[in-house]
Amino acid sequence: MVAPHSLEASTRVLHNYGNMSSASVLFALEETLKDGGPNGDGDFWLISFGAGFSAHCCRIGAHG
Repeated sequence: MVAPHSLEASTRVLHNYGNMSSASVLFALEETLKDGGPNGDGDFWLISFGAGFSAHCCRIGAHG
């Protein structure tokens, strides 16, 4: 289950720009970084679905 607060950036992007397909994930990452970056272990998982049946994911570690 995903905590509701972890979807705030994605929700703002969808509200402000609409569905941009797989590019939405980069806009959500930008929104999250504006809010101060990751919490907890400092990692991001970016997951997107593109045209057809394509899916992409990437783990980004943010260590300070």
